[in-house]
Amino acid sequence: MIALYNALREHIFPALALVLAGLAALFLINKASVDVASAAGTFCANDNPPDETVEIIGTDQGDFDPASMCWDTQMVLLKGERYRITLDIPPGSALKDDSIQSGAAGMKIRSFKQAVAVPLRRWWGQPYFQLIARIGSRGADEQAVVPIRLRAAKPEDISRAAFLFTPRESGRLYLYLNDAALGLPGFYDVFYRNNSGAARLTVENVSGY
Repeated sequence: MIALYNALREHIFPALALVLAGLAALFLINKASVDVASAAGTFCANDNPPDETVEIIGTDQGDFDPASMCWDTQMVLLKGERYRITLDIPPGSALKDDSIQSGAAGMKIRSFKQAVAVPLRRWWGQPYFQLIARIGSRGADEQAVVPIRLRAAKPEDISRAAFLFTPRESGRLYLYLNDAALGLPGFYDVFYRNNSGAARLTVENVSGY
C-alpha cells in the first residue's frame, strides 16, 4: 500500500498534472488563434457598405446559415441603439449539430463529442448554438445575446427566440452560432461543416420602448 502511494505521489500524479497542463495550454493557444483570425476578418465577408452610419434593419430575405462562422445579415446597426433580434425556425426545418437538434436559443450538451469539444468552443461560457452578434467584419466587437421570454420545456423545442442587443459601435451586423473551432488555417470551420438547417432573421429598433 505504501509502495502504491509513493508511486502515485512521485510518478503518476506529476505525470497527470503535466498532461493536464499541456492540454490547457493547447486549448488556450487554440482559442487565441481562432480569436486572432476572427479579429483579422478571416471569417467574415469584407464587402461592407460605403456608409455604415445609416441604419439598415428589417427582415432578411435569405435564411440564416448555422454552418457560417460569420454570417452577413446585410444590415447596419447604430451605436447605443437597442435592437431586438428574432430568430425563427420555419416549420419542417431544424437547426442541427450533425444529427443533434437545437432550438433557436441554443442547446444543452447531448453527446460525448460535444462534451469533449467544450474547450474548443469559441465562447467557453456559452452553450452550443448560442447566438453571437458581431459588429464589423474586423475587430472583436462581439456579444453573446441573451434570449428573452422563452417558453418551452426543452431548449431544442424552441422554434422562435428574441434577443436584445445594444451595439458598442455602429456598423454591419454579423451573426454566428457558438460552436467548436479549430485554430488551424484551412480547418477553422471543421466543426461548423456538419451544422445544418435554416432560420429567418428579423431585426427591430426598440430603443423607444
